[in-house]
Amino acid sequence: MRARLAIAAVLAASGALTAQSDINTFGQWDRTTEYTSRATLGTKAGHLSQKHQYGVVAGITHLSRCWYVMQDQQASTQTPYDVGLTGTDNLGLPDYANTVFYSTNIGLPSTSPGIHAWGVTHTFTTPIVVPQDMTGYHHVWRLQADPGWSATDGVSVHMSQGAPYNGTILCYNSGSHREIPRSENNTQIIEGLGWSEVPGGNPSAQAVDRAWRVETSADTPVLEGGTSNSVYNCSGQDPCKGYSSFDPDFADIGSGSPGRFDDPHFTITAGSTYASGVGILFSSQACLPAPIPIFGGQFMLDPTDPMFGLILPTTLDGSGTGMIPINLGTSSNPIRAALHKLPTWHTQAIVVAGANVGLTNLFTMRLQKTYTNDPVFKNANVDAGNALNVTKPTAAPSFYIRNEGSGVITVKQFVGSTQLGATVSVGDHVAVRVPLSPPTQTLKVETTVTKPTTSHSGVDVTYGFY
Repeated sequence: MRARLAIAAVLAASGALTAQSDINTFGQWDRTTEYTSRATLGTKAGHLSQKHQYGVVAGITHLSRCWYVMQDQQASTQTPYDVGLTGTDNLGLPDYANTVFYSTNIGLPSTSPGIHAWGVTHTFTTPIVVPQDMTGYHHVWRLQADPGWSATDGVSVHMSQGAPYNGTILCYNSGSHREIPRSENNTQIIEGLGWSEVPGGNPSAQAVDRAWRVETSADTPVLEGGTSNSVYNCSGQDPCKGYSSFDPDFADIGSGSPGRFDDPHFTITAGSTYASGVGILFSSQACLPAPIPIFGGQFMLDPTDPMFGLILPTTLDGSGTGMIPINLGTSSNPIRAALHKLPTWHTQAIVVAGANVGLTNLFTMRLQKTYTNDPVFKNANVDAGNALNVTKPTAAPSFYIRNEGSGVITVKQFVGSTQLGATVSVGDHVAVRVPLSPPTQTLKVETTVTKPTTSHSGVDVTYGFY
Protein backbone atom coordinates (compact mmCIF):
# COMPACT_ATOMS: atom_id res chain seq x y z
CA MET A 1 0.00 0.00 0.00
CA ARG A 2 1.19 3.51 -0.70
CA ALA A 3 0.29 6.86 0.84
CA ARG A 4 0.56 10.52 0.01
CA LEU A 5 3.90 12.20 0.48
CA ALA A 6 4.96 14.29 3.42
CA ILE A 7 3.71 17.83 3.80
CA ALA A 8 7.06 18.84 5.32
CA ALA A 9 10.61 17.57 4.93
CA VAL A 10 13.80 18.14 6.92
CA LEU A 11 17.23 16.55 6.91
CA ALA A 12 18.27 13.98 9.52
CA ALA A 13 21.67 12.31 9.87
CA SER A 14 22.65 9.02 11.46
CA GLY A 15 26.13 7.51 11.77
CA ALA A 16 29.63 8.88 12.16
CA LEU A 17 31.84 10.84 9.83
CA THR A 18 34.85 9.05 8.34
CA ALA A 19 38.30 9.99 7.11
CA GLN A 20 37.58 8.78 3.58
CA SER A 21 38.24 11.43 0.97
CA ASP A 22 36.09 10.05 -1.86
CA ILE A 23 32.44 9.12 -1.46
CA ASN A 24 31.09 8.32 -4.91
CA THR A 25 27.33 7.95 -5.02
CA PHE A 26 25.22 5.63 -7.19
CA GLY A 27 21.69 4.28 -7.12
CA GLN A 28 18.73 2.94 -9.07
CA TRP A 29 16.16 5.51 -8.01
CA ASP A 30 15.32 7.81 -10.94
CA ARG A 31 15.51 10.99 -8.80
CA THR A 32 11.74 11.52 -8.65
CA THR A 33 9.28 10.46 -5.98
CA GLU A 34 5.67 9.45 -6.59
CA TYR A 35 4.61 7.77 -3.34
CA THR A 36 5.65 6.48 0.05
CA SER A 37 4.98 2.81 0.72
CA ARG A 38 5.24 -0.30 2.87
CA ALA A 39 4.45 -2.48 -0.17
CA THR A 40 3.01 -5.88 0.84
CA LEU A 41 3.72 -5.33 4.55
CA GLY A 42 0.68 -3.16 5.17
CA THR A 43 0.28 -2.96 8.93
CA LYS A 44 2.55 -5.96 9.59
CA ALA A 45 6.24 -6.13 10.45
CA GLY A 46 8.77 -7.21 7.82
CA HIS A 47 11.44 -6.23 5.32
CA LEU A 48 11.65 -4.02 2.24
CA SER A 49 14.72 -3.96 -0.01
CA GLN A 50 16.31 -2.59 -3.14
CA LYS A 51 18.32 -5.08 -5.18
CA HIS A 52 21.52 -3.87 -6.82
CA GLN A 53 22.13 -6.41 -9.57
CA TYR A 54 25.63 -7.74 -10.15
CA GLY A 55 25.61 -6.37 -13.71
CA VAL A 56 25.78 -2.81 -12.37
CA VAL A 57 27.77 -3.21 -9.13
CA ALA A 58 30.38 -5.81 -10.12
CA GLY A 59 33.71 -4.43 -8.95
CA ILE A 60 32.31 -2.58 -5.94
CA THR A 61 33.56 -4.34 -2.82
CA HIS A 62 32.68 -1.91 -0.01
CA LEU A 63 30.05 0.73 0.73
CA SER A 64 31.06 3.93 2.47
CA ARG A 65 27.66 5.57 2.86
CA CYS A 66 23.95 5.24 2.13
CA TRP A 67 21.11 7.74 1.96
CA TYR A 68 17.34 7.23 1.78
CA VAL A 69 14.07 8.95 2.69
CA MET A 70 11.71 7.72 5.41
CA GLN A 71 8.22 9.08 6.09
CA ASP A 72 6.19 8.96 9.29
CA GLN A 73 2.41 9.42 9.09
CA GLN A 74 2.41 10.71 12.68
CA ALA A 75 5.68 12.40 13.57
CA SER A 76 4.71 13.10 17.19
CA THR A 77 5.20 9.37 17.92
CA GLN A 78 8.20 7.20 17.11
CA THR A 79 8.32 3.73 15.51
CA PRO A 80 11.95 2.55 15.30
CA TYR A 81 13.29 0.61 12.30
CA ASP A 82 16.56 -1.08 11.23
CA VAL A 83 18.69 -0.90 8.05
CA GLY A 84 21.29 -3.25 6.60
CA LEU A 85 22.61 -5.30 3.71
CA THR A 86 21.99 -8.83 2.50
CA GLY A 87 22.55 -11.12 -0.46
CA THR A 88 20.42 -13.66 -2.33
CA ASP A 89 19.23 -17.03 -1.00
CA ASN A 90 18.94 -20.34 -2.84
CA LEU A 91 15.48 -19.38 -4.13
CA GLY A 92 16.85 -16.27 -5.81
CA LEU A 93 15.05 -14.14 -3.20
CA PRO A 94 16.51 -11.52 -0.84
CA ASP A 95 18.10 -13.35 2.09
CA TYR A 96 16.36 -11.35 4.81
CA ALA A 97 17.12 -14.00 7.45
CA ASN A 98 20.85 -13.26 7.15
CA THR A 99 20.77 -9.48 6.87
CA VAL A 100 23.81 -7.72 8.32
CA PHE A 101 22.37 -4.68 10.06
CA TYR A 102 24.64 -1.67 10.25
CA SER A 103 22.18 0.41 12.25
CA THR A 104 19.25 -0.69 14.42
CA ASN A 105 16.50 0.85 16.53
CA ILE A 106 16.58 4.06 14.51
CA GLY A 107 14.05 6.59 15.71
CA LEU A 108 13.00 9.44 13.46
CA PRO A 109 12.82 12.82 15.20
CA SER A 110 9.74 13.43 17.34
CA THR A 111 8.34 16.68 16.04
CA SER A 112 5.09 18.52 15.48
CA PRO A 113 2.06 16.29 14.81
CA GLY A 114 1.32 15.25 11.26
CA ILE A 115 3.08 13.76 8.25
CA HIS A 116 6.81 14.41 7.97
CA ALA A 117 9.69 12.91 5.97
CA TRP A 118 13.41 12.84 6.61
CA GLY A 119 16.43 12.20 4.46
CA VAL A 120 18.60 9.80 6.46
CA THR A 121 22.34 9.39 5.88
CA HIS A 122 24.54 6.63 7.27
CA THR A 123 28.29 7.19 6.82
CA PHE A 124 30.35 4.19 7.88
CA THR A 125 33.53 4.50 9.93
CA THR A 126 34.23 0.94 8.83
CA PRO A 127 33.12 0.38 5.20
CA ILE A 128 30.43 -2.26 4.72
CA VAL A 129 31.58 -5.34 2.81
CA VAL A 130 29.44 -6.15 -0.23
CA PRO A 131 28.66 -9.84 -0.97
CA GLN A 132 31.00 -11.11 -3.69
CA ASP A 133 28.99 -14.17 -4.81
CA MET A 134 28.06 -12.57 -8.18
CA THR A 135 24.39 -12.02 -7.22
CA GLY A 136 24.66 -8.36 -6.23
CA TYR A 137 23.17 -7.22 -2.93
CA HIS A 138 20.00 -5.86 -1.30
CA HIS A 139 19.77 -2.67 0.76
CA VAL A 140 17.27 -3.65 3.48
CA TRP A 141 14.84 -1.86 5.79
CA ARG A 142 13.27 -3.88 8.62
CA LEU A 143 10.03 -2.22 9.73
CA GLN A 144 8.00 -2.86 12.86
CA ALA A 145 4.26 -3.46 12.80
CA ASP A 146 2.25 -0.26 12.41
CA PRO A 147 -1.45 -0.93 13.13
CA GLY A 148 -2.35 2.65 12.25
CA TRP A 149 -0.96 2.53 8.70
CA SER A 150 -1.72 4.62 6.77
CA ALA A 151 -4.62 6.58 8.18
CA THR A 152 -3.17 7.62 11.55
CA ASP A 153 0.44 6.41 11.79
CA GLY A 154 3.18 4.32 10.18
CA VAL A 155 6.78 4.50 8.97
CA SER A 156 7.34 3.97 5.22
CA VAL A 157 9.96 4.45 2.48
CA HIS A 158 9.76 6.90 -0.42
CA MET A 159 9.70 5.34 -3.88
CA SER A 160 9.61 6.07 -7.60
CA GLN A 161 7.21 4.17 -9.83
CA GLY A 162 8.54 1.60 -12.29
CA ALA A 163 5.32 1.30 -14.31
CA PRO A 164 3.19 3.53 -16.55
CA TYR A 165 0.79 5.97 -14.92
CA ASN A 166 -2.74 5.64 -16.30
CA GLY A 167 -1.32 3.79 -19.29
CA THR A 168 1.25 6.39 -20.29
CA ILE A 169 5.03 6.34 -19.84
CA LEU A 170 5.32 10.11 -20.19
CA CYS A 171 5.94 12.35 -17.20
CA TYR A 172 2.86 13.30 -15.19
CA ASN A 173 1.84 15.37 -12.18
CA SER A 174 4.01 18.41 -12.85
CA GLY A 175 6.86 16.30 -14.12
CA SER A 176 7.27 13.94 -11.17
CA HIS A 177 7.29 10.65 -13.09
CA ARG A 178 10.28 9.45 -15.03
CA GLU A 179 11.05 7.18 -17.94
CA ILE A 180 10.47 3.44 -17.40
CA PRO A 181 12.12 0.38 -19.01
CA ARG A 182 11.10 -0.24 -22.61
CA SER A 183 8.41 -2.61 -23.84
CA GLU A 184 9.00 -5.65 -26.03
CA ASN A 185 6.20 -7.55 -27.76
CA ASN A 186 3.70 -5.12 -26.20
CA THR A 187 4.87 -6.04 -22.71
CA GLN A 188 6.80 -3.76 -20.38
CA ILE A 189 10.06 -5.20 -19.08
CA ILE A 190 9.83 -5.55 -15.30
CA GLU A 191 13.20 -5.09 -13.63
CA GLY A 192 12.35 -7.00 -10.45
CA LEU A 193 14.71 -4.92 -8.30
CA GLY A 194 12.30 -3.47 -5.73
CA TRP A 195 11.36 -6.11 -3.13
CA SER A 196 9.00 -6.62 -0.22
CA GLU A 197 8.61 -9.39 2.31
CA VAL A 198 5.22 -11.11 2.22
CA PRO A 199 4.38 -11.84 5.87
CA GLY A 200 3.24 -15.46 6.10
CA GLY A 201 3.45 -15.83 2.32
CA ASN A 202 4.93 -18.51 0.08
CA PRO A 203 7.30 -17.44 -1.30
CA SER A 204 8.40 -15.18 1.51
CA ALA A 205 9.14 -12.15 -0.70
CA GLN A 206 8.05 -10.71 -4.01
CA ALA A 207 9.32 -8.14 -6.47
CA VAL A 208 7.37 -4.89 -6.72
CA ASP A 209 7.60 -2.65 -9.77
CA ARG A 210 9.26 0.34 -8.15
CA ALA A 211 12.59 1.73 -7.01
CA TRP A 212 12.95 2.67 -3.37
CA ARG A 213 14.44 6.12 -2.84
CA VAL A 214 17.91 5.04 -1.79
CA GLU A 215 21.43 5.88 -2.92
CA THR A 216 24.63 4.15 -1.86
CA SER A 217 28.25 5.27 -2.10
CA ALA A 218 31.69 3.76 -2.55
CA ASP A 219 35.17 5.20 -2.02
CA THR A 220 36.29 3.70 -5.35
CA PRO A 221 35.43 5.17 -8.79
CA VAL A 222 31.81 4.64 -9.85
CA LEU A 223 30.27 4.35 -13.33
CA GLU A 224 26.54 4.96 -13.85
CA GLY A 225 24.64 4.52 -17.09
CA GLY A 226 21.64 6.60 -18.01
CA THR A 227 19.20 7.49 -20.76
CA SER A 228 18.80 10.98 -22.13
CA ASN A 229 15.42 11.84 -23.62
CA SER A 230 13.97 15.35 -23.53
CA VAL A 231 10.48 14.07 -24.38
CA TYR A 232 10.15 11.26 -21.85
CA ASN A 233 12.38 12.50 -19.03
CA CYS A 234 11.23 15.21 -16.65
CA SER A 235 12.44 18.74 -17.19
CA GLY A 236 15.68 19.32 -15.32
CA GLN A 237 16.06 15.59 -14.60
CA ASP A 238 17.97 14.41 -17.65
CA PRO A 239 19.61 11.92 -17.98
CA CYS A 240 17.54 9.29 -16.18
CA LYS A 241 19.69 6.94 -14.08
CA GLY A 242 16.77 4.76 -13.00
CA TYR A 243 15.36 1.55 -14.41
CA SER A 244 15.26 2.80 -18.00
CA SER A 245 19.07 2.79 -18.00
CA PHE A 246 19.09 -1.02 -17.61
CA ASP A 247 16.68 -1.65 -20.50
CA PRO A 248 16.79 1.47 -22.69
CA ASP A 249 14.85 2.07 -25.89
CA PHE A 250 17.12 3.58 -28.54
CA ALA A 251 14.87 2.85 -31.54
CA ASP A 252 11.24 2.95 -30.30
CA ILE A 253 11.16 -0.83 -29.82
CA GLY A 254 8.15 -0.32 -27.55
CA SER A 255 6.21 1.68 -30.18
CA GLY A 256 5.73 4.61 -27.85
CA SER A 257 3.42 7.53 -28.45
CA PRO A 258 5.21 9.77 -29.22
CA GLY A 259 8.05 7.59 -30.44
CA ARG A 260 10.77 6.97 -27.87
CA PHE A 261 14.39 7.36 -28.93
CA ASP A 262 16.73 7.32 -25.95
CA ASP A 263 20.34 8.42 -26.12
CA PRO A 264 22.87 6.64 -23.88
CA HIS A 265 24.62 8.67 -21.23
CA PHE A 266 27.41 7.63 -18.84
CA THR A 267 28.61 9.36 -15.67
CA ILE A 268 31.96 8.72 -13.98
CA THR A 269 32.22 9.78 -10.33
CA ALA A 270 35.75 9.27 -9.07
CA GLY A 271 36.17 11.81 -6.27
CA SER A 272 38.91 14.29 -5.43
CA THR A 273 41.65 11.69 -5.95
CA TYR A 274 41.00 12.02 -9.69
CA ALA A 275 40.21 15.75 -9.83
CA SER A 276 40.94 17.27 -13.27
CA GLY A 277 41.96 13.86 -14.58
CA VAL A 278 40.71 11.75 -17.48
CA GLY A 279 38.13 8.97 -17.72
CA ILE A 280 38.15 6.42 -20.54
CA LEU A 281 35.03 4.34 -21.22
CA PHE A 282 35.37 0.88 -22.77
CA SER A 283 32.55 -1.30 -24.15
CA SER A 284 31.92 -4.96 -24.88
CA GLN A 285 28.97 -7.23 -25.71
CA ALA A 286 30.26 -9.82 -23.25
CA CYS A 287 32.46 -10.15 -20.19
CA LEU A 288 35.52 -12.34 -19.94
CA PRO A 289 35.07 -15.81 -18.41
CA ALA A 290 37.69 -14.76 -15.83
CA PRO A 291 38.26 -11.05 -15.03
CA ILE A 292 41.73 -9.49 -15.31
CA PRO A 293 43.10 -8.00 -12.04
CA ILE A 294 44.23 -4.47 -12.85
CA PHE A 295 44.49 -1.08 -11.11
CA GLY A 296 43.25 -2.55 -7.85
CA GLY A 297 40.05 -3.83 -9.45
CA GLN A 298 38.75 -6.46 -11.85
CA PHE A 299 38.58 -5.59 -15.56
CA MET A 300 35.69 -7.66 -16.92
CA LEU A 301 35.28 -6.63 -20.56
CA ASP A 302 36.31 -8.79 -23.52
CA PRO A 303 39.06 -6.99 -25.51
CA THR A 304 38.45 -9.30 -28.52
CA ASP A 305 34.85 -8.10 -28.85
CA PRO A 306 34.12 -5.82 -31.86
CA MET A 307 32.48 -3.31 -29.53
CA PHE A 308 35.73 -2.92 -27.59
CA GLY A 309 36.84 -0.52 -30.31
CA LEU A 310 34.27 1.98 -29.01
CA ILE A 311 36.59 3.93 -26.70
CA LEU A 312 35.17 7.17 -25.33
CA PRO A 313 37.27 9.62 -23.25
CA THR A 314 36.08 12.44 -21.01
CA THR A 315 37.75 15.10 -18.87
CA LEU A 316 37.02 14.89 -15.16
CA ASP A 317 36.20 18.13 -13.38
CA GLY A 318 37.55 19.43 -10.07
CA SER A 319 35.37 16.96 -8.15
CA GLY A 320 36.51 13.99 -10.25
CA THR A 321 33.24 13.78 -12.22
CA GLY A 322 32.95 13.32 -15.98
CA MET A 323 30.02 12.96 -18.37
CA ILE A 324 29.94 10.92 -21.58
CA PRO A 325 26.75 11.72 -23.50
CA ILE A 326 26.25 9.86 -26.79
CA ASN A 327 23.96 11.50 -29.34
CA LEU A 328 22.70 8.80 -31.69
CA GLY A 329 21.20 11.40 -34.01
CA THR A 330 17.77 11.48 -35.59
CA SER A 331 15.16 8.78 -35.10
CA SER A 332 15.93 7.42 -38.57
CA ASN A 333 19.63 6.89 -37.86
CA PRO A 334 20.24 3.18 -38.62
CA ILE A 335 22.69 2.86 -35.73
CA ARG A 336 19.71 2.99 -33.35
CA ALA A 337 18.14 -0.19 -34.72
CA ALA A 338 21.56 -1.78 -35.14
CA LEU A 339 22.26 -1.39 -31.41
CA HIS A 340 19.12 -3.33 -30.58
CA LYS A 341 20.30 -6.23 -32.74
CA LEU A 342 23.02 -6.72 -30.13
CA PRO A 343 22.24 -8.59 -26.92
CA THR A 344 24.12 -6.60 -24.27
CA TRP A 345 26.18 -3.46 -23.78
CA HIS A 346 28.71 -3.80 -20.96
CA THR A 347 30.84 -0.79 -19.97
CA GLN A 348 33.71 -0.07 -17.60
CA ALA A 349 35.93 2.99 -17.26
CA ILE A 350 39.55 3.59 -16.34
CA VAL A 351 40.28 6.89 -14.54
CA VAL A 352 43.68 8.61 -14.50
CA ALA A 353 44.98 11.67 -12.67
CA GLY A 354 48.73 12.04 -12.41
CA ALA A 355 50.11 8.87 -10.81
CA ASN A 356 46.63 7.75 -9.71
CA VAL A 357 44.95 5.10 -11.88
CA GLY A 358 41.67 3.43 -10.97
CA LEU A 359 38.93 1.20 -12.38
CA THR A 360 35.17 1.63 -12.05
CA ASN A 361 32.47 -0.93 -11.55
CA LEU A 362 30.76 -2.68 -14.46
CA PHE A 363 27.58 -1.17 -15.90
CA THR A 364 25.26 -3.27 -18.08
CA MET A 365 22.52 -2.31 -20.52
CA ARG A 366 20.37 -5.07 -22.03
CA LEU A 367 19.68 -4.17 -25.67
CA GLN A 368 17.31 -7.00 -26.61
CA LYS A 369 15.56 -9.29 -24.16
CA THR A 370 13.37 -11.74 -26.02
CA TYR A 371 14.19 -13.71 -29.17
CA THR A 372 11.58 -15.50 -31.30
CA ASN A 373 12.62 -17.66 -34.27
CA ASP A 374 16.03 -16.01 -34.12
CA PRO A 375 18.86 -17.76 -36.04
CA VAL A 376 21.38 -17.12 -33.24
CA PHE A 377 19.80 -16.52 -29.84
CA LYS A 378 17.29 -18.47 -27.75
CA ASN A 379 15.69 -17.91 -24.36
CA ALA A 380 15.49 -20.65 -21.71
CA ASN A 381 15.07 -21.27 -17.99
CA VAL A 382 17.21 -23.33 -15.62
CA ASP A 383 16.74 -24.30 -11.99
CA ALA A 384 18.39 -26.64 -9.53
CA GLY A 385 16.52 -29.64 -10.92
CA ASN A 386 16.63 -28.74 -14.62
CA ALA A 387 19.89 -27.98 -16.42
CA LEU A 388 20.11 -26.67 -19.98
CA ASN A 389 21.99 -29.03 -22.30
CA VAL A 390 23.06 -27.61 -25.66
CA THR A 391 24.73 -29.37 -28.59
CA LYS A 392 27.71 -27.47 -29.99
CA PRO A 393 27.77 -26.84 -33.75
CA THR A 394 30.97 -28.34 -35.14
CA ALA A 395 32.75 -25.11 -36.07
CA ALA A 396 31.35 -22.83 -33.34
CA PRO A 397 34.20 -20.77 -31.80
CA SER A 398 32.36 -19.52 -28.70
CA PHE A 399 29.22 -19.86 -26.61
CA TYR A 400 27.47 -16.61 -25.63
CA ILE A 401 25.23 -16.71 -22.57
CA ARG A 402 23.43 -13.93 -20.72
CA ASN A 403 22.14 -14.41 -17.19
CA GLU A 404 18.77 -12.68 -16.76
CA GLY A 405 18.69 -13.47 -13.00
CA SER A 406 18.02 -14.11 -10.26
CA GLY A 407 21.10 -16.08 -9.19
CA VAL A 408 24.40 -17.40 -10.57
CA ILE A 409 24.70 -19.91 -13.43
CA THR A 410 27.63 -22.11 -14.46
CA VAL A 411 28.72 -23.32 -17.91
CA LYS A 412 30.62 -26.58 -18.51
CA GLN A 413 31.94 -28.17 -21.73
CA PHE A 414 31.83 -31.92 -22.31
CA VAL A 415 33.03 -34.64 -24.62
CA GLY A 416 30.71 -37.46 -23.74
CA SER A 417 30.67 -37.44 -19.93
CA THR A 418 34.16 -35.90 -19.60
CA GLN A 419 34.37 -32.22 -18.74
CA LEU A 420 36.82 -30.09 -20.73
CA GLY A 421 38.44 -27.08 -19.13
CA ALA A 422 37.28 -25.03 -16.20
CA THR A 423 33.72 -24.30 -15.10
CA VAL A 424 32.68 -20.73 -15.97
CA SER A 425 30.43 -18.81 -13.55
CA VAL A 426 28.13 -16.10 -14.93
CA GLY A 427 26.80 -13.49 -12.51
CA ASP A 428 23.34 -12.01 -12.24
CA HIS A 429 22.56 -9.79 -15.28
CA VAL A 430 25.94 -10.38 -16.91
CA ALA A 431 26.75 -11.92 -20.31
CA VAL A 432 29.87 -14.02 -20.94
CA ARG A 433 31.42 -15.34 -24.15
CA VAL A 434 32.94 -18.76 -23.42
CA PRO A 435 35.69 -19.86 -25.86
CA LEU A 436 34.98 -23.42 -26.99
CA SER A 437 37.45 -26.28 -27.19
CA PRO A 438 37.29 -27.90 -30.68
CA PRO A 439 36.50 -31.39 -29.27
CA THR A 440 33.53 -30.07 -27.22
CA GLN A 441 30.28 -31.83 -28.07
CA THR A 442 27.81 -30.46 -25.51
CA LEU A 443 27.49 -27.65 -23.00
CA LYS A 444 25.63 -27.78 -19.71
CA VAL A 445 24.19 -24.68 -18.04
CA GLU A 446 23.32 -25.17 -14.37
CA THR A 447 22.27 -23.27 -11.26
CA THR A 448 21.71 -24.02 -7.59
CA VAL A 449 18.64 -21.76 -7.53
CA THR A 450 15.53 -23.82 -6.83
CA LYS A 451 12.12 -23.20 -8.41
CA PRO A 452 9.60 -22.52 -5.62
CA THR A 453 6.71 -20.98 -7.58
CA THR A 454 5.82 -19.84 -11.07
CA SER A 455 6.46 -16.23 -10.01
CA HIS A 456 10.02 -17.05 -8.89
CA SER A 457 11.04 -19.59 -11.47
CA GLY A 458 14.75 -20.28 -11.30
CA VAL A 459 17.13 -18.35 -13.57
CA ASP A 460 16.25 -17.14 -17.08
CA VAL A 461 19.04 -17.23 -19.66
CA THR A 462 19.65 -16.10 -23.23
CA TYR A 463 22.21 -18.09 -25.21
CA GLY A 464 23.67 -18.68 -28.66
CA PHE A 465 26.84 -19.57 -30.55
CA TYR A 466 28.05 -16.10 -31.41
